[in-house]
Amino acid sequence: MPGLWDMHIHFGSDDRALRLLLAFGITGARDMGGDVAKLTESRRRIKSGELAGPRLVFAGPMLEGPSTEPSNDTWIIHSPDEARHAVDSLVALGVDFIKVHDGLARDTYLAVANAAKAKGIQFAGHVSASVTPGEASALGQKSIEHLEFLPKPCGVLFDPAARAAHHIPPECEPAALQATLLRFAENGTWLDPTIGSFRYFAPQQWPAIFAEFCDLATQIRQSGVLILAGTDQSSFLEEKGAAPGRSLHEELALLVTAGFTPAQALRAATSNAALFLGLADSLGTIEAGKIANLVLLEADPLQDIRNTRRIVAVIAEGRVFDRKALDGALGGGLGIAPDGVNLLQPAVAQMRSRTAQ
Repeated sequence: MPGLWDMHIHFGSDDRALRLLLAFGITGARDMGGDVAKLTESRRRIKSGELAGPRLVFAGPMLEGPSTEPSNDTWIIHSPDEARHAVDSLVALGVDFIKVHDGLARDTYLAVANAAKAKGIQFAGHVSASVTPGEASALGQKSIEHLEFLPKPCGVLFDPAARAAHHIPPECEPAALQATLLRFAENGTWLDPTIGSFRYFAPQQWPAIFAEFCDLATQIRQSGVLILAGTDQSSFLEEKGAAPGRSLHEELALLVTAGFTPAQALRAATSNAALFLGLADSLGTIEAGKIANLVLLEADPLQDIRNTRRIVAVIAEGRVFDRKALDGALGGGLGIAPDGVNLLQPAVAQMRSRTAQ
């Protein structure tokens, strides 16, 4: 199958985690908030072959409202002028997109959106309470993460007691949500639900969250909105029990459980990711002339999505990592086939023979 993409991570400068992603067949990753200098260095090392890891695209620091403390991972934005300056600075630093987070005032969010458009760079992330999801979509937010595509009052949908008492705000009724989703489809707004992350962020509410997501998934499919597969994987989630790399395979299984077909779930992590990133001409599908980012499996994931975990080898940017090398990554290291030596010549030869037949 094509190499997988995890479209929402927070550890793009962690060598060990990046090796683990590759070991699980993830040949591309979108980092949604981190130290831009460290991310730039990780990308350089991966490209040069010094570090075994997935192709990286990243936002650098997240743009957030003033209720949070600033850090190398987060820039606090107080005004529209600061918003425009932040976008200009991030573009100069070479980020791939702008990440908006929580707490941005309405005029500040609008300034980010307008500055990103002026610079020709995408912005993605959360939906601040100062705008509605529909407004964020109309303003050009490329992707909406987690369950932020729901209006803020719709948190009651995950409260069984409130649902039983019919305490559902009008904007959260099925017809209203469907109208919002259709607007997303019209505007080309993508959803990256990272549904599996809620098992760790809200373990007690997880059954209700996933049950509601299954209902929402039906509406998402019917509306034609395109989805991505991401995990929100971070050191924090790993401490809670989420494993880098493995969590994406679990996300795909959850999407299937929620009603997506195995093919739809796989597209979310392969061709959809490439299309979203503007890389469909070179990545995302298996075609002659495209970059060799591939995963060789023992069994067909279209028959059982869990077969995505039955990895024999990973080919990243044309470099082959056999099962021995992948097992080494799971144990802490990852060898690279020198000079592109094919460690799976018999298997590849057999595949070519079948293709010829």
